Amino acid sequence: LSIADGTFSLCTSLSQIHLPEELHSIGSHAFDGCTSLSEIDLPEGLQSIASNAFNGCTSLGVIHLPEGLESIASNAFNGCTEIDRIYIKTEDDHDDVKFNRIKNLLPANLQSL
Repeated sequence: LSIADGTFSLCTSLSQIHLPEELHSIGSHAFDGCTSLSEIDLPEGLQSIASNAFNGCTSLGVIHLPEGLESIASNAFNGCTEIDRIYIKTEDDHDDVKFNRIKNLLPANLQSL
């Protein structure tokens, strides 16, 4: 199951969404310009997030990343100026490999991870 490119693009009143556990990919610009989306809890089945998937989600402040996530494309969270918390679900609290793999893809204004 995947969310196609641009599926929810410019849905400015979308403030929350429940994604199915079977979701394995989020396409490019899937949530582009969803300016009311404030938190996203990505399901355990998710494997990839395409470039600009959450571009311009200016209210997005909290992201929950699943343990099985394999790739986050460059600029996946471009323009998400309010992100201040990202939670990574792992069995090992000291999963340095996963941390190092994603830390350079995240916004500069991130306050905690």
